[in-house]
Amino acid sequence: MTEYLKLIIASFIGAFFSILVQAYLLKRKKSKIKKAISTFLNDVVIEGCELMKKEIGIIRNDILIYDYNSLTLDMHPTMNARLLKSFNIEDLQSIYKKELTELIVIISLLDNLETRKPYMMKDEFIKATQEHIRKNKTENNTSYNSDKEHFNNCNHIKSITKHMNSNLDNVLATVDCLLRNINALK
Repeated sequence: MTEYLKLIIASFIGAFFSILVQAYLLKRKKSKIKKAISTFLNDVVIEGCELMKKEIGIIRNDILIYDYNSLTLDMHPTMNARLLKSFNIEDLQSIYKKELTELIVIISLLDNLETRKPYMMKDEFIKATQEHIRKNKTENNTSYNSDKEHFNNCNHIKSITKHMNSNLDNVLATVDCLLRNINALK
């Protein structure tokens, strides 16, 4: 009987230590995930958002003076949700509990920004305006003396510019929403 009792006690002790080790490893895993996400959001996303805001201001100023050919912008290759999507939703749920909604919104906003980065908008704008000016020149359909005069006075280009500024406003709103959600997650 004592042998069975020793065996049962040893089994309980072994199971207890096994549970402790598993709990420790799970806690460590969650801590690493939370640290990785926090570092990514603080060092990459927040800095990228602030840079995007500056770039949007630069784009708007350069467009006003028809000087966008020398403008170079960051492509923000790391401003995407791939890192956040690489974690199991169950792990994220157990780490963030009530803030999981903010994290999901952050993922969605990063996905949204991935196809609406300032450099993309600038490139689309330049292409559209240059194509319009070139088309009007080749068809001798213009009364403007220079490309700059055409750019500054053409109603079609004003429409393209208005559309781009509206898109830039939407990106700014998305960036601000992203920053608010990141702050709510902290």
